[in-house]
Amino acid sequence: MSLKCKIVAEMEASETICLYFLGRESDFGSVLVREKQSEVLRSNGWGAAVEREASWKNKWGSPTSVLNIREGRTRRFLGTKSKWGFSKFISKESLTNPSNGYVVGDKSCVFGAEVFVAKKEAITQSVSSRNVDIPYKRDWIIPNFSKLGKFWVSEVFGAGGEKWTISLYPKGIVVGTHVDICVWYYGCERVEACFTVRIKDQIFDHEYEKSCKYCLFTTSSNVGGLYNFIEIATMNDPKKGFIVNDSCLLQLEISSLRDVAE
Repeated sequence: MSLKCKIVAEMEASETICLYFLGRESDFGSVLVREKQSEVLRSNGWGAAVEREASWKNKWGSPTSVLNIREGRTRRFLGTKSKWGFSKFISKESLTNPSNGYVVGDKSCVFGAEVFVAKKEAITQSVSSRNVDIPYKRDWIIPNFSKLGKFWVSEVFGAGGEKWTISLYPKGIVVGTHVDICVWYYGCERVEACFTVRIKDQIFDHEYEKSCKYCLFTTSSNVGGLYNFIEIATMNDPKKGFIVNDSCLLQLEISSLRDVAE
């Protein structure tokens, strides 16, 4: 079984389940459930609220033969958000350890997910674009990078008539192998944003970037995360140029912002 891969399996008529091992140095497998009817949901104004549980089966069939993770929250699948999952479902070390029995003999594994549909209902939304200072771009110099604690957070800034901050977690939100970055929204309306975060290479004038499209921000769900943004080892490698004189250059670009009303 290759661990540098993406595996897709069919579930029922409306879902697929995906297993990801991302990047050459990734230490965790990610499990995502994707709603295949997202385009239908989008075109007909339907959404499905679900509860999800993912599992990994031990082929020996022992009493502890199934590893289960239940999210404990209800998620809504929409045309603009058709995937939900567990970013660090199981470590590569645990998965490949022969004594655990998840991968044996034929180099294959068994994994699955249970999706409980709480409700499926029509959703009517009106969307209007904002043209106030959008696209918006802002740069920060983060000094004393090696001395940062659990996170760095920017000052509150205005974009599109709303207030925002951006935060960087140099060792990950949960200490791991990647830097995490989050964009926080402090408005009172429902807005949908497309944004890109960049870390600038100060030696060769290159950029490392990741984007998030159609991220819905509300008063109760006010964060958009670019988790596993960049490997910590890559970020700290002097040859890469992302940290020079113990400082890094961070940039946020909000390319579109739209009001979304139910």
